[in-house]
Amino acid sequence: MILNVDSSIPTFKRVEFHDGLNVLLSDSQPGATEKQTRNSAGKTSLVEIINFLLGADCHKGNLFRTDALIEHTFRADFLFGGKLLTVERGGADPSKIFIVNIAVGILLVI
Repeated sequence: MILNVDSSIPTFKRVEFHDGLNVLLSDSQPGATEKQTRNSAGKTSLVEIINFLLGADCHKGNLFRTDALIEHTFRADFLFGGKLLTVERGGADPSKIFIVNIAVGILLVI
């Protein structure tokens, strides 16, 4: 289960998940028409970050290797089999994925 997603980017808004169904929605303003959507709210970017953290390819030219993001890291806390794991990855060295089990003090670098 994904518990949260965060980043070293100061303006990044931490996303928290809860037990049960979590739905990503963007708000619309009162009186907005069907054509006045809230695109660019970050729904797709959140899915891309989770995919990146779980080991997706990160070739040259990938979003996470752009000048704006290369020096930043993304991280998420996951609950796997009752164990809390923190996964962290950045574009500067995308071949490394850091997995930390804080409860037992184990750091894996994949």
